[in-house]
Amino acid sequence: MTSKAETELAKAIRDALTALGLVVWREQCGKVPVKRGYMHLAPEGTPDLVGYLPGGRLLGLEIKTARGKERPAQTEWLARAKAAGCCVATVRSVEEAVAFVQAAKGRAA
Repeated sequence: MTSKAETELAKAIRDALTALGLVVWREQCGKVPVKRGYMHLAPEGTPDLVGYLPGGRLLGLEIKTARGKERPAQTEWLARAKAAGCCVATVRSVEEAVAFVQAAKGRAA
């Protein structure tokens, strides 16, 4: 379950990256009950923020507070995405997220 602090951090990071001109959105995982069953969302482990960099590379940011820990499904998702050439990371602050994205944009150029 995502904490309020993590949710607020994710929003601040999304706003900062959007201000830099990136397309980034909040991704929800799991399933939610609907009238006739369940609506399935993104697969377990999908990062909190997903988007793309100039040039089309997938961006995935797992948001954690200073003491937050990745769940095994998150660690696995990030490792598989990185191996496939995606730009993914676990970040703990707006500054860390912006620095990661700026470096990733430089590598994509």
